[in-house]
Amino acid sequence: MKIYAYLPKNEEYEQGKNVLVATSETLNFNITQTFEDEEHDFTSLRQMLALVQPGDVLLVPKILFLARLPKQEWRNLRNMTDAGLNVVSLNLTTTLRWLQTSGTAEKLASRASTDTLMETIENVISYIQNNPKFAKRKTVSGSAAGRPVNESLHHRISLMLVAGASYSEIQKALNCGRSTISRVKQTIKDYKNE
Repeated sequence: MKIYAYLPKNEEYEQGKNVLVATSETLNFNITQTFEDEEHDFTSLRQMLALVQPGDVLLVPKILFLARLPKQEWRNLRNMTDAGLNVVSLNLTTTLRWLQTSGTAEKLASRASTDTLMETIENVISYIQNNPKFAKRKTVSGSAAGRPVNESLHHRISLMLVAGASYSEIQKALNCGRSTISRVKQTIKDYKNE
């Protein structure tokens, strides 16, 4: 098993790097290689995904780093997790167990946490892409009611909400208003209640 760390160079870069180093020392594991990308550039992520094998681990300081991925990069990551790549986020203890397990049963349980995490986020993505509430609304006269929905922004907000980000974190990361975040959150709740 190889452990690949992924770290975008954004405002949380230094903190994320420190957390990765501290955790590897505390839990006594070695990071095989660290991949770092400039913001909005995913070249290193693509290179990493080309190297990984089933059973390897993608390690990130926060799940938000993955939740911010554009749709195509998310699909590429999802394909790799379906093939057996395990995702460990240092801020989600259910995924962190993967680095501390040795038995087959424990590894199966930890593998299930990756599947559940990815499936949950995938369901939110699918819902946002297919839900008519996110389509452009029309008035009775047929004119557009307000601005069209920014599907890409809503997609990123939903991923961050599912990952547990606060409104303030989302506002800072995506430069959007609290009312937009609330609308996305309400749509997710409506979806869960259907």
